Amino acid sequence: MGNFWSFSLEIYRDARVRSALLHLQDSRGADVNLLLFALWSQAPLDEDRVRALEHEVKAWRRAAIEPLRAVRRALGGAVGAAPPDEVARLRSAVLELEIDAERIEQAILENAMPGTRSPGGGVPAAANLAAVIGLDRRPFDEADREALAVLAGAAGAVRTSPSTIA
Repeated sequence: MGNFWSFSLEIYRDARVRSALLHLQDSRGADVNLLLFALWSQAPLDEDRVRALEHEVKAWRRAAIEPLRAVRRALGGAVGAAPPDEVARLRSAVLELEIDAERIEQAILENAMPGTRSPGGGVPAAANLAAVIGLDRRPFDEADREALAVLAGAAGAVRTSPSTIA
């Protein structure tokens, strides 16, 4: 398991972080993995680099992640006469596949910028986060600003944890 994936699993355990990431995904169309990469990377990201990273993962996201997410979400609602316990089992299996697809996207990102993570130093997570979220030119609302503040704060705490710097 890559260092980026380990970081993501650790930071995603925080319910406030999950909520912030999903808010930015749903309200602004942000790619959660790019947001996480911005928080994890200690190499500076500017909008050009973020666009290049977006290009690297776009085909994979469209071919694997988005269809799996759509199926999982569809299985969360009423599905006619299908037995609910069987639907729940299938939805759980699709979720596992979606998580595997997310992990692969993270490997693509990590491989696109080798050596972006090193102990200590580096750029503030907020600066990289601004580059990712800056691709969306719409004005931020209060919920967006709160989500960004939660992410930047959480990244600072996790970045300095010895278990994620390896």
